[in-house]
Amino acid sequence: MFRRPRFIILAAIAFYAIALAVTWQRVDEHADRRAEAILEAAETGFSAVIAGEIDAALRYVGGAILNAIGQNCDPQPLERMRDLAEAFNIDEINIVNRQGVVIGSNVPSVQGYDFGADPRTREFMTLTNVTSTIVSQPFRAGVANPEMTCKYYGLPFPNRQGFIQLGITEERLRQNMYSYTAKEADRILQEWHFSVVGWYERADRDPDFKHGRMFQRWNDEHGEEAIGRYFKYLDYQYVAFIPNSFCFSQRNAAFLVTALAMGVLLFFFTYVLVRLAKTSENLEKMHAAVAARTAADLALARTIQMSVLPSADGAFLERLDFSLIAACYPAREVGGDFYDFFPVSGDRIAFLVADASGKGIPAAMFMMESKNIIKNCLVEFADIAEAVTEANRRICASNKAEMFVTAWIGILDRAGTFEYVNAGHNRPFLRRADGTIEKVMGKGGRFLGMFEDATYRAHILKLGRGDALHLYTDGVTEAMNAKGEQFGEDRLRAEIATGGERIREAVAEFAAGAEQSDDITGVAIFWHGAPEVRGRDFAADGASLASALEFVRESFAGADRKAVAAMLNAADEVTSNIVNYSGATGYRVEAERTMDRLRLRFSDDGHPYNPLSHVDPDTHAAIEDRPIGGLGLVVVKRLADRVAYSREGGRNVLTLIRTCEWAKPA
Repeated sequence: MFRRPRFIILAAIAFYAIALAVTWQRVDEHADRRAEAILEAAETGFSAVIAGEIDAALRYVGGAILNAIGQNCDPQPLERMRDLAEAFNIDEINIVNRQGVVIGSNVPSVQGYDFGADPRTREFMTLTNVTSTIVSQPFRAGVANPEMTCKYYGLPFPNRQGFIQLGITEERLRQNMYSYTAKEADRILQEWHFSVVGWYERADRDPDFKHGRMFQRWNDEHGEEAIGRYFKYLDYQYVAFIPNSFCFSQRNAAFLVTALAMGVLLFFFTYVLVRLAKTSENLEKMHAAVAARTAADLALARTIQMSVLPSADGAFLERLDFSLIAACYPAREVGGDFYDFFPVSGDRIAFLVADASGKGIPAAMFMMESKNIIKNCLVEFADIAEAVTEANRRICASNKAEMFVTAWIGILDRAGTFEYVNAGHNRPFLRRADGTIEKVMGKGGRFLGMFEDATYRAHILKLGRGDALHLYTDGVTEAMNAKGEQFGEDRLRAEIATGGERIREAVAEFAAGAEQSDDITGVAIFWHGAPEVRGRDFAADGASLASALEFVRESFAGADRKAVAAMLNAADEVTSNIVNYSGATGYRVEAERTMDRLRLRFSDDGHPYNPLSHVDPDTHAAIEDRPIGGLGLVVVKRLADRVAYSREGGRNVLTLIRTCEWAKPA
C-alpha cells in the first residue's frame, strides 16, 4: 500500500508528526540536562571557593607552627606536639622527615608511620622536592589513625628536609575557621556568582530542603520562573538558581529551526517518492517474480544434486567388514564437490571424493557429468588406472567450458586392500588402530578434464582391523574463520585423532561468524575386518528357547544395549516360530558383530517358508477383523534394519542385521 501516492503522503505526515514529537522530547531533555549541569557546576564552584578559604587558613596555621618549632625538621616529643595542637586548635600535627617517616606527632599511633609506603599518603612526599610547595587533600579517614576523618594539608620545611602535615575535622573547622561563620558565608554568597545570570540564596529555613533536589519557583526579584537546586556545604544550606529563559529560549529556537528543516526535506522526499511509486512497484513485482523463479530453480537444483549423492545411512548393511560416513555441504545452493560409493566387479566397492572447479550451477552441472563418467568407467574397466585414464579422456572430450576436477578414487576388496588413484586431489588421512595418523601419499596423475593424453598410476593401501581412511575436499582445510585463519591440516589431523566423527561440527565451530567460502565434503571408511562368527545348534523344542536367547546375549555382550535388546526380542520371535510352526527337528543360530553392526543368522531344516512373502496384517483394523498370526513377523521387521531370507541346501535361512552405536577405535 505504501506504493500508492495517497498512502505515501499520509505516511509522510505521520512521520513528520512523530519526528516533531521526538525532536521536542530530545531538545527538552537537552535543556533539562544543560540546566542541571549548570547548577551542579554552581555547587562545585561554591565548594571550591570555600575550600580555597580553608586552604588559606590552614596555610596560615601551618606557617605559625613551623615558626613555633624553629623552621627545622627535628624530632619533637609527644607532649610538645600535643601542646602545639591544643594551642592552634588542630586535631592532628605530624612532622615527617625526608624519608617519609613520622618523627613527631600529637597522636601516638602515628609516630614512626611511613608516608611513602601507602598510596594515600605518598602524595605528601612531593613536598621534599623543590618544585612542590603545598599538598591539600579532601576530607578522608586517617591512615594510621582511621577513627578520625580529617582534611589533610601539608607544608614543607624551608630546607626541604621534611614537611609538616595538618589534619582538621569538620567539627573543629566550624569552631575556629572564620570562613564558616554565617556572616562570612553570606559574604561569599554575595561576592561570588557562578554566571552572569545565576545567583545563590540561603536555604537554612526552607522546609523542602533536600540536597540535590531540582525545582521551579517564581522569583519576584527577576520577575520570572527560575530553576533551583539545593546543596549543602558542611552545616549550611544553600540553593543555586538559574532563570528558565536562559536554558529554554535556546530549546525553542532549536526546535523551530529543526522542524522547518525537516519539513522542507520531507516535502521534497515525499514528492520524489510519489513520482517513483508506480515505477518502483512495477520493478519490485518483476524482481520478486525473477527472485522467486531463481530460488525455486536453485532449490530444485540442490534437491537434484543431493539426490544423486548416495546416503551412507543403510548403505552396505550386509557388509560387516566396514562401515562409512559421508556428507557434502555446498557453499551455495549447489556446488562442485561430490562423492560416490558403489559395488564393482569381484565383490569390490569403489569409493571416490572429487572437487570440480568453480562454484554454483556451472560447477554442479560439470560435477554431475564427471561423476557419471567416472562411475561408468570404474564399472566397465577392471583395472583402476585404465578406468581413470578413460574417464579423463571422456571428460576432456565434452569439456567445452575448460573446467577440471580433482579426484581421489579407490577400490576396496574383502581383504581390506585399497587400490587407488589420486588425480591431483588432497591426500587422505589414515588413522591406524593404535591411534597413529598417516597421510596417504602417492600421486596418480594430473587432475581430470584438462589434459586428454594424461595417464594415471595406481597405488596400494592395506587397511588393518580398526583402521579408518578419511577422504575430504579442500573446503575442509581451507575453511576460514572471521579472523581470516584457515582450519588447516593440523586441526583436521587433531579431529581425526579423536575418532573423526565430529569433523563437520569442528569446522562449523571454527568458522562461526564467517561465510562458508567453499564446498565441504568428506567420506570416512572404517575397516572392521572379517567379523568373528559364533554359532550353536539347538534342538527344535521349547527347552532350547532360553538357551538360544542366552547364546545371543553372550555373543553380543558389551554392544549397544538398545541394539542388543532389539536383537534379543527379534531372536525370541524367530526361534519361537521355528520351534512351534516350522516342523524342524533342529536349528542353528550364528552371531556376528562389528563395532557398528550386529547380525543374526537362523537356519532350520523345517518346511520351506519365506516369512518375507507373508502379507503383514493391518494393525489399524479392529482386532476382530484381523487374521490370526503374523504380528511376530511385523515386530521382527521393525526391530531389525534389514531382514533377508534364502533357501540353502534344503534349509530355511533368515538373516537379521541391526546397526548400533559403536566405540571409537582405540
